[in-house]
Amino acid sequence: MPEPKRAVSLTLSTELSTLFDLLPSNVERQSLVTSLIKAYELHTKVAHLIPIKPCNRRDLEKFHDPEFVACLLKRRANGPPVSDSDESGLDENPDELSKFGLLYDCPVFPQMLEYVRYLAGLTVSTARHLCQTAGPVTQSVAINWYGGRHHGKKSIAAGFCYANDIVLGIMELRTKFRRVAYIDLDLHHGDGVEAAFQFSDKVLTISVHRLDIGFYPGTGGADVEGKGKGMGYAMNIPTKHGLTDASLSKIIQRQITPKLRDFQPECLVIQCGCDGLSTDEHQEWNLTIQGMGAAVQHLLDLNLPTMLLGGGGYNHVSVARCWTYLTCVALGEEQAEISRTWDIIPEHEYLDKYEDDGYVFWIDEKRNMREENIL
Repeated sequence: MPEPKRAVSLTLSTELSTLFDLLPSNVERQSLVTSLIKAYELHTKVAHLIPIKPCNRRDLEKFHDPEFVACLLKRRANGPPVSDSDESGLDENPDELSKFGLLYDCPVFPQMLEYVRYLAGLTVSTARHLCQTAGPVTQSVAINWYGGRHHGKKSIAAGFCYANDIVLGIMELRTKFRRVAYIDLDLHHGDGVEAAFQFSDKVLTISVHRLDIGFYPGTGGADVEGKGKGMGYAMNIPTKHGLTDASLSKIIQRQITPKLRDFQPECLVIQCGCDGLSTDEHQEWNLTIQGMGAAVQHLLDLNLPTMLLGGGGYNHVSVARCWTYLTCVALGEEQAEISRTWDIIPEHEYLDKYEDDGYVFWIDEKRNMREENIL
């Protein structure tokens, strides 16, 4: 039987990218991603640009606690005081902010209300689109690089994640697909998603992550496998320092693929955080963009309806390169051909951001990082 044709859809909005640029942990990152995808004209090659609808309070409360949602959606002044005489932002209740995790790594910021509504709305819209386009012949792949905030909990923001768009997206997918598998390739444990579905035997959560004393969030041991009916439906693959492309490939082929084969999912969700790249400021894993591409390609080759999401990544030009490359991989372009033909980055608004790398797409990603994982 011939392999099904693949139809790729994408969320893309210059206006929303500007909104997401305000996120304190990733200032200006989203516009870098969007502009590079447009520079390579990938948005013209997708089957659909996904219609976007923001989530409202009721939508968010399908997973999140109502009091927490009310705090997230509170109409605020544009940011903290800029001088002793400036009273904007002074009506915040520090106890309330602390209770809901809106201090330290998740501070309030200008237009946070709109950000939260669209963060959730983009992923739910992507999931809804995947439900509508999935069919027996054509493999549907829906991409949302705005989403992937996997640390958010039911009643608290955490780890730069103000709401858990992934959980809301999976809940939407479950309106069509009985069994959904979630694979998290981010450097950090996908704790928020795992916690949300820990009692479910309909959602399989798999997380490949760094685990060590003092490394955030400090969860995700191999012995954690779910609870109650969900026992055996959470899979954690903690790693040590220096994970390479070859090691990630072995994990996917030897551990993840057999687990998926047993679970028989009807749909995949892949979180493609880029903080495991060797160029990321964390300097914990030794992955390359092409290694990430090979990992995602292997999972796409399972020919299931698939939603690709973003996530972490703090070297923003590396993130833009990676998610642009993954978009091209999803479109079915041969990786060898991309490597050969993508050289000088096309002229676009953010081209100057690549000046330090000589304006080229492919850079030396090798780092003298010792591989501590024996697989």
